[in-house]
Amino acid sequence: MGFTLTSTAFKEGQPIPRQHTCDGVDVSPALEWNGAPPSAKTFAIICDDPDAPSGTWVHWVLYNLPADRIGLVENVPATEKVPGDGLQGTNDFKKIGYGGPCPPSGTHHYFFKLYALDGELSLPAGATKAELLKARSHRGADAVDGNVPPVDSASVTQQTEYFPFVIYYNLLSFIFHRLRAFVWVRGSFFIPELHTRSTKSHEATLNECLK
Repeated sequence: MGFTLTSTAFKEGQPIPRQHTCDGVDVSPALEWNGAPPSAKTFAIICDDPDAPSGTWVHWVLYNLPADRIGLVENVPATEKVPGDGLQGTNDFKKIGYGGPCPPSGTHHYFFKLYALDGELSLPAGATKAELLKARSHRGADAVDGNVPPVDSASVTQQTEYFPFVIYYNLLSFIFHRLRAFVWVRGSFFIPELHTRSTKSHEATLNECLK
């Protein structure tokens, strides 16, 4: 059967449930794997979105998961240490742990990639995807001191679809708040701070989880 990675939250290529996105409670999905090679000593997981406008966006980084682990429960705490051993890295939201999909529109594909490694990575908690990949390949097949290449890997893909009405709603909301922002008070204009998802902070959130 080979080395496989699956999720009870969604099937291969199917939309991710709302609870695992920024529109819901944004908790990590449960994952299960089997068929890991006997030489595997640890596992590493990377979840990313290659459809992001600014380039691949990283949603989740985990590593040094013990070889006897066969999965992750739903809603892994956003802490540096994974319950039961293992570490979590920094995603492209600049946060530790899982950050779910939050694209502005269209269909985005989210790849959960599982790596079986023949040793631990010499990385502290909070490492990025780039640091993880560099550590596992830094010294090639003869790697020691934790800098090891993958023994094998498996992946599962999910997608999230955002339909046009969401774009129209956000656009109308943005225009409304912009117009309301210009308020005449005692003979002078002022522009109060806008508390709307159409502001810069919202744009940053969208661009970040698109990677």
